[in-house]
Amino acid sequence: MIGIIIATHGGLAEGMIDGMELLCGKQDKVVPFGLRIEDDLDVFSEEIIRKAHELDDGDGVLLLVDFIGGSPANITGRLLVGEQNMEGIAGVNFPMLLEAVNSRDEGTLKEVTKQCKAVGTMGIADIKERMEQSMDEDE
Repeated sequence: MIGIIIATHGGLAEGMIDGMELLCGKQDKVVPFGLRIEDDLDVFSEEIIRKAHELDDGDGVLLLVDFIGGSPANITGRLLVGEQNMEGIAGVNFPMLLEAVNSRDEGTLKEVTKQCKAVGTMGIADIKERMEQSMDEDE
């Protein structure tokens, strides 16, 4: 089973997992890391690296971070360099997380990463525009 780490600023990672578990149930090998202002970056980095290696049972680990350029992305980016069995995506969103959890037993790490990027992008939509199109189609 592919392990999943979500690393974000503040409580975003924990909140996303809370919502995901509401829909998908409790999940093994899904770990949040929320960087707080009082955190030591070296300790935060060491914890992510340790947990990523701990989660890798041979199927790999997918690291999802909030945005490029932030400390969680910079830390995971350094971790990913040279790692053959780890992948990372910045811009984590809820559809991406749901896809990761629901497809991680069915595909390779590379396949799941590619699908998560696609689903994450498709999950971004203008709600008003969609509703107006739907209403137009109903008429």
